[in-house]
Amino acid sequence: MLKDGQVKGQKDPKQKKQQQQQQAEEEPVGSDDEGDMVGNDDARLDERIGEMVRRKLEAQEGKAGHIAESGVIETLYMENFMCHARLSFKFGPQMNFIIGHNGSGKSAALSALTIALGGKTGSTGRGNGLKGFIKEGANSSLVRVGIKNQGDDAFLPVKYGPRIFVERRFTREGSSAYKIYSGTEKEEFKPAKVESTKRKDLDAICDHMNIQVDNPLNILTQDSARQFLSASNARDKYKFFMEGTQLQQLADSYTLLEEKIANLKVRDARQEGLKDVKDKLQRAVARFETAQRAREMKNEMDRMEGELAWAHVAGKREQVEEAFKPLKKARRNLEKLTTALSAAQADVEAANAALEAIEQDIPTVSPEEEQEHEELVQKIRKLGRDVAEVNVEIKACDATLGAVKRQILDYDRQIAEEQAKLEAQTQGVMASFHARIESKKLDIASLTDSIATLESSIAQHESSRDQYKNAGTAADAERGRLRDTFGRIDAGITSANQSKKNALAVYGRNTEEIRAAIARQQWVGEVPLGPVGTHVEIADPEVGRMYGGVLRNVLGNALFGYVVSDARDLKPLKAILNHYRAPNPVTVAPIDIFDYSAGEPPADVLTMLRALRINNEWVKRVLINALHIENAALAPSRAEAQSLAERYDLRRVFTADERLVKTFGDGGGETTNMNRMGQNDPKSLLLQTGKEVDSFIERSRREMKDVEAKIAELNTAVTQNRALYGTATQQWQAAKVQLDNTRRQLTRERAELSRIENEANAAAPVSVSGLEDARKLAEAEKANVLEQFETMMGRKTQLSAELKPLTERKEVLRLLKERVQNEAMEIGRKVNAAAENKMQKQKNVTHWEGKKRQTEGEIADHEKQVEILSKELLQWSEKAREGWPDEVVKPRSVQAIQNKIKSLQQAVANHEAEQGATLEEISREVTIAQEEYDDEKQKVNAMMQLNKTLGNALELRKEKWQSFRTQIAIRCKYQFQFHLMNRGFFGKILFDHLNYKLSLRVQTEDAQTQAQQNGKMKDKDPKSLSGGEKSFSTICLLLALWEAIGCPIRCLDEFDVFMDAVNRRVSMKMMMDMANASDSKQYILISPLALANVTLGENTVVLRMDDPERGHAHG
Repeated sequence: MLKDGQVKGQKDPKQKKQQQQQQAEEEPVGSDDEGDMVGNDDARLDERIGEMVRRKLEAQEGKAGHIAESGVIETLYMENFMCHARLSFKFGPQMNFIIGHNGSGKSAALSALTIALGGKTGSTGRGNGLKGFIKEGANSSLVRVGIKNQGDDAFLPVKYGPRIFVERRFTREGSSAYKIYSGTEKEEFKPAKVESTKRKDLDAICDHMNIQVDNPLNILTQDSARQFLSASNARDKYKFFMEGTQLQQLADSYTLLEEKIANLKVRDARQEGLKDVKDKLQRAVARFETAQRAREMKNEMDRMEGELAWAHVAGKREQVEEAFKPLKKARRNLEKLTTALSAAQADVEAANAALEAIEQDIPTVSPEEEQEHEELVQKIRKLGRDVAEVNVEIKACDATLGAVKRQILDYDRQIAEEQAKLEAQTQGVMASFHARIESKKLDIASLTDSIATLESSIAQHESSRDQYKNAGTAADAERGRLRDTFGRIDAGITSANQSKKNALAVYGRNTEEIRAAIARQQWVGEVPLGPVGTHVEIADPEVGRMYGGVLRNVLGNALFGYVVSDARDLKPLKAILNHYRAPNPVTVAPIDIFDYSAGEPPADVLTMLRALRINNEWVKRVLINALHIENAALAPSRAEAQSLAERYDLRRVFTADERLVKTFGDGGGETTNMNRMGQNDPKSLLLQTGKEVDSFIERSRREMKDVEAKIAELNTAVTQNRALYGTATQQWQAAKVQLDNTRRQLTRERAELSRIENEANAAAPVSVSGLEDARKLAEAEKANVLEQFETMMGRKTQLSAELKPLTERKEVLRLLKERVQNEAMEIGRKVNAAAENKMQKQKNVTHWEGKKRQTEGEIADHEKQVEILSKELLQWSEKAREGWPDEVVKPRSVQAIQNKIKSLQQAVANHEAEQGATLEEISREVTIAQEEYDDEKQKVNAMMQLNKTLGNALELRKEKWQSFRTQIAIRCKYQFQFHLMNRGFFGKILFDHLNYKLSLRVQTEDAQTQAQQNGKMKDKDPKSLSGGEKSFSTICLLLALWEAIGCPIRCLDEFDVFMDAVNRRVSMKMMMDMANASDSKQYILISPLALANVTLGENTVVLRMDDPERGHAHG
């Protein structure tokens, strides 16, 4: 089978290379002539063509090309096509831009143009059939193209007029019809008359105007342009070059001609009957020889029969010897595999022991300590706020007390001065009043101290009440929570036991009734499947042990669900589920057994799909579509998950400790913790084997006992706290009664003191009495402030005493949690490493076990084969000795002997059939047959000479083809270099015709500057260029290839999506200059970007599109 760019019968390029190496002095320019050095003739050809290209390019600078008179597209109209109900375009004769946002349906223009002019639907990259282009909701679609048909090269201008309209209508039923209209000058862009409805007339028009809609270089669709501009390799570029220049079409034609010439040779030889005549001659000669050797043939046949028997024996002996070789080899391999397996099993045991030892060392913080820490935080915060409030009140009391003291001192000074004056008159009376007053003050002070003591006692009793109340409330709440946990664990054990008896129990109650109802129901599509989990299981127990939690967490909800193939079955299925009060989800998924292998990572990456065994292909595709399990990778640790994601460009990797490592297209990423399932989550019983369910039940029962013991402890705690709360309440109430009595007595004593002071004031002189009244008020205020101050200080001391042990306990718990977390993290890393090591060792065991089983099976097969062959050898030897006792040493092959015997038998038979003929008569028969053979051979030689002449003509054409390819390649090289200069780049094209590759080498401005500094030029491979530089270089290549083709229209879709602003502006200007300078060429370019920074020429037409109402998947 011939590859692209290869012509059958082409001369060996190595022969040409030997001739050219003697004259080559430098690297080939433009084309490497299938990897060989270019000779002097090719160098002169390169120089001559290069000079012609340079003169042409210089002549085109600043010069406008001729406007095409025929073969360019003037109008395009589409109706119910893709996402457009009606859309029309009016193109200019040179440069045209179609711009619009993504999704506006720009690419439909090129698809419509291809479909209208008879192109293949596969060329559009948008579908494999015409029905796929019909707008959703419509039954048919229409596309119409207006082609300019004027000037000397017009196609049948008398018949079709100045323009030709090609219309194609197709329907969903599969019908398609063409109409070719003529056009008039009066109504410039409207069809006038139907001139033809035949496809061959459309082909004649396209051939005449050299319009090639299936040529990948003439119309580059969105997918083709993206591949060509951003992702095409050297082979793809070479393929574009060969198909676009139609060199590949010529090569295919030459290959077809050569095959026909070869067939002609065989057919002519058979028709002339040369073989029959030759056979006739050979038969005559054989009869002649048979007549002479007839007597000797029978003896020879007997001897050959004996040799044939021993030849069979020798062949069988060789088979036995050959069968022993793989048996011996397999036995040696089995010994090695047994040793390797034993070592691997020992490694697994050691790894498992190491893992168990590490896991036992993992420390934990008890839930009680966690709860205690949270309660301490809340209490400390409350006490802190209380201390702050007390401090504010203490400061206020201190300031007030200072002011009152200063005021009292001032009153004392004034009273002393007045009393000094009146002391002689009132000394005896006032002394009595002062004694009574001082006595009452002592009584009041004693009562005040008693009140402070009682208030402190009440505060302590209140604190005890709150403490016992909070402790009892917390214990009661924890008891309720544990009772709920106890109920959930019990329900989980019940579900697990039911799942052992009934595998469907894990999916909810009434699952069997639901499935029975589904079986009885009539469905539009396939019978619904479900629950999905009944078709899924974990393939490897070791994988289940490590990744079971992750798989259940991710797949859990989907495994409870049901699947229907037709949306009309959704409502009746939900009615069944609602009837049985089943909340299971339902998915609508048409049956599509698509190939998902393209989305999978390499085979050595463990994915969720590879970790599961799914017995239904439909279910497998549903999970792939819903959860993308084919590329969701699994890794033992976060570090390995990160490495795996970077190595294989994975977007999601799940770890064994239920973390999700994500990477983004821009190079970023994140790691998040998954929501862990509770012990009694219904999903925890999914994908479990019987052994795992038993383990789950055992763990749940142990946990149930622990919870039950804690509930008993909490019952005792609740009872004790209630009793203590009652005692503290009684003490608090008694202290409050005593406080109230003391306060009432204090009030009476103060009233008595006030009465005595009033009597003293009345007895004292007026001036002293007023001062003492003022001083008394100040003393009362001082006493009140001191009372408040002492109360606040007592409260502060109490709060500080309560806060200190709480703070100390909180710090102890914090340090404990920090230590446990640090130790757990360190041991967790060791556990992950040990688990990875164990898994690897287990894989080794599985590998060697499989190899051993395979080898043991091979040994059994080989031993059976050797036994069968040995028995056959013994039987054949015995039979051979019965007829021919003497064994023939080293006999000839069985086939040779059989052929010889057959020939002898035929000769003897012929001789017996021809009895009666003399030797002379047979000799004359030989002479006549020889003459007939010579005559027929002469005729065949004449026909062979004719075929040789045809072959020489074809060789001449192939040499011309190679010359065309060389010249086109050289022109492309110089055109490519010219276009690169628009950005100050330098580069070249390397054609490797032997390996069908087209490579680019580009020197950017920075590379040239560096080369001037280093004195060494270095070409860049396009892979090392930036995205914009790569796209610009590829655009230059495309423009160079366009110059090598003759089609009048060039279409390119989304050429600038990978370019930066600078490369896009230069590329746009370069293409517009090329369009302006090109003769009779039309350009249609499609871009999602605006043309704000692009200077448009006078012959440039810009068509802007609005976003249409989407109604088609291919829009």
